[in-house]
Amino acid sequence: MKSPLSPASSFLLLALTLGAAACHTSATSQSSGTQDEAAATACDAAALETLTKTLDDERDAWSPSLGRALQPGPRIVEALRAACPAPHVESIINLLEPNPDAFGIAASHRPRNAVYAERLCPQVGTIASELPELAGPERPGALYDRCDLSATTSIAKTSFTAAQMAAGVVDILSLRFALADAGVNQAVATTLSEHAAIGAAPPLRIPPNLKLPAVPSGRPLSTATVDAAVAVDEIVTEGEVFSWEQPGPVFDMLADRAEPRKGSTPVFLIAVDRDLPWSKVSEFEAIAKKAGAAGLNVLVLTDDRFYPYRSVALPAEGDPTKSVAEVLAASAK
Repeated sequence: MKSPLSPASSFLLLALTLGAAACHTSATSQSSGTQDEAAATACDAAALETLTKTLDDERDAWSPSLGRALQPGPRIVEALRAACPAPHVESIINLLEPNPDAFGIAASHRPRNAVYAERLCPQVGTIASELPELAGPERPGALYDRCDLSATTSIAKTSFTAAQMAAGVVDILSLRFALADAGVNQAVATTLSEHAAIGAAPPLRIPPNLKLPAVPSGRPLSTATVDAAVAVDEIVTEGEVFSWEQPGPVFDMLADRAEPRKGSTPVFLIAVDRDLPWSKVSEFEAIAKKAGAAGLNVLVLTDDRFYPYRSVALPAEGDPTKSVAEVLAASAK
């Protein structure tokens, strides 16, 4: 026959029983909380996989003959914001915005993003601090080489330098790690981060109806600023639209653009519709040179599927009855 428990022993047994129950409840609650937190910060992996396949298909189908470059940036930002609530992903998405501070990402997530960047490019902070010592055009290539990006990305160095990539692109490429931590397949995350990086290249302001000429090759752009867009029916500069019957205002606008560059050799970058008759190009060239331009570079498209924009010097002469595309094709032979 069991001895009855003393009041003190009974109290101790009750306390242990309640304590064990409380620990079990706490552990269950903590486990549930961890699962809830993981669910709240997980990305919609299926949606991002679909987006990445669409972007891959579009890039594979693209050719310079279309007259326009792909512009996936805004669509990528929209899709990532919808699919990824994780703050450490959001703080990288913020870098894709024209105004990176627009969404006020909490500083507490930046150290985690710095870790991601260093996984992609050890010593990225030191490298970024030393890049300003180089001439502007040399910086993207130096960044690419020192971060050994040829081993971690499918973006070729020629595309990287042509897109004038700055040190911040390492943060965008490191999006692959943030997405993988949020449940996205690593291969999908890597490819999507590359689309995002190219989508974050400096935008070029070109009228939507203007189709650029295609050429086999050209020089990397020295600027992302288009001084004028010259179409069949209009000339656009500084956001203002003029008809061909308004050479005076066009001259004034171009002269204002040339003024700050006096003392150097102002060369204008122009976007010219590929179907524009060469006689019209000669007419615009006369106005531009009178306004102070020493020369003109023409914005063109190459078959670089990542970043096709390049420039070529405006040919000294061309058949006035031919189109821009025809004259440039002839001069490239």
